[in-house]
Amino acid sequence: MNGLATRENSAARAAPPYDCAVWTAELRPLNAPYRARLVVFPHSAAGPNTLLPLVAELPTWIQVIGVTLPGRERRFGEPPGTAVADVVAGVGDELARMDPAPTFLLGHSMGAALAFALAMRLPDSCAGLFLSGQLPERPPDAIDAAAGDAELAAFLHAGGNTAPELLADEEWRRHLIGLLRSDVDLCARASRISAAGLVHVPITAMGGAQDPHVHPELLGSWAARSTAPCATALFPGRHFYLLDPANLAAVADTVSTVIRTTPAFIVAMRRARP
Repeated sequence: MNGLATRENSAARAAPPYDCAVWTAELRPLNAPYRARLVVFPHSAAGPNTLLPLVAELPTWIQVIGVTLPGRERRFGEPPGTAVADVVAGVGDELARMDPAPTFLLGHSMGAALAFALAMRLPDSCAGLFLSGQLPERPPDAIDAAAGDAELAAFLHAGGNTAPELLADEEWRRHLIGLLRSDVDLCARASRISAAGLVHVPITAMGGAQDPHVHPELLGSWAARSTAPCATALFPGRHFYLLDPANLAAVADTVSTVIRTTPAFIVAMRRARP
């Protein structure tokens, strides 16, 4: 299931205040040393600033890096559209140049498929996966990139996560439809990788208990896509459960607890002891 554009896009054209490269940027300043890194991949037609409410709830020992695709936020001036291989190569190269740290990937909806592709093709870049609001295989009823503008706009509206005033503005409407169309195609390509791929790191499959697009009883199907353990975590709500203010603390606690108890993190902490 592809995610939707968010209100944050309308106010996110400026470059972020923190050190950034092309694909990645730190999403919050840290006043204390970090012990782990979380790389977040947002849903379709959105940028990583969408996830800032969740990021704010995470403990400060986790550095949070956001992935920005062309055509949104600080890359607003670039034409939308990219290839899975470009995302993997670009993000992977920038992560390789960062200071070493146990690195975990979190993706929501389309972002989950991209996170899985990165973990599969560059296994050294990932100690664990959080895959939210997405299944390994693309649902047969998923919206198609060839859909008309009216259908794509209706899809954005029905999701309830796009500001109505943006869809009412002709320029923004055209931009958001272009973003969604390119991201639907990107998600379809990434889903072909996750449908047949295999990773060797733990997976935490997360979802909303009332998600009409990603049936919660199917989240366990991610277990077949990893040789490591796979756990599921359900929260009240629909597709965008992780942005529901009532769920932010619980989702952040799940993420930080999993990171803290993952073997790669435990080993790294033991090695760091004086």
